[in-house]
Amino acid sequence: MCRTLCCLMSLVLVLCLAGNAGAYTWTAFGDGSSWNDVDNWDTTDLPNSTERVNTSISGTVVIDGYAAYAYKGAADAVTMTIRNGGSLTMIPYLDVGSAYYSLDGATGDGGSYWTVDATSLLHIDQIYMGYNGQSTLDVYGTVLVDRDPGSAFVFAGKATAYGLLNMYAGGTADFTNWAALNGGTGHVEMYGGSIIIDGEITAAPTDVTISFAGGGPGLWNYDSGTGRTTIMVPEPATVALLGLGGLALLRKKR
Repeated sequence: MCRTLCCLMSLVLVLCLAGNAGAYTWTAFGDGSSWNDVDNWDTTDLPNSTERVNTSISGTVVIDGYAAYAYKGAADAVTMTIRNGGSLTMIPYLDVGSAYYSLDGATGDGGSYWTVDATSLLHIDQIYMGYNGQSTLDVYGTVLVDRDPGSAFVFAGKATAYGLLNMYAGGTADFTNWAALNGGTGHVEMYGGSIIIDGEITAAPTDVTISFAGGGPGLWNYDSGTGRTTIMVPEPATVALLGLGGLALLRKKR
């Protein structure tokens, strides 16, 4: 009887530990901003590629010059900055409610604001910039969405959502597909940099708008060799030629 009871108690303990494993919640009780400060998490170590994370609180999170990892998680109402060559890899995805991701402001909060600085990297498998609310992503470095079947850069997941992607000089956003879902909307502001996307693309997807610095339709260059399109802001000389009627085609095929 005693042995049976001990076995049952051990089983309950194992189940409890299993139920709590792999969940890291941001508390900001350390220095209040550094991802790699273990005191900012409710655990005794840092998240890794097998651990779920939750940063669904208002505040600031900084990844400064080092590589950070997580398996999946929520990122609501937070200002995230990846800088000085730092990186954040989240595979397969971040999860907000029943969504795949990510830079999301939950209903009633101020949204999320993420910055990927020059030489820095955000690497993810599926990204929802906004699921219930509004979110902004500034890209000076690299945003890489894995080129797996079904992976996409999703601007919005619900009708209440709005995602804004700001591209700056030196920045690159690389993904398989892009979309806004279920009546949500999005916008891309091309101040510089480039977006690289699979397929021969000539316009933004439904419910997503795009604007280019200096006005005009921008450059949509399709490479038949790779099967990918690069979207860019025209160089000043190109803009001048366009103004003079010197270019008949904006979208060039190699």
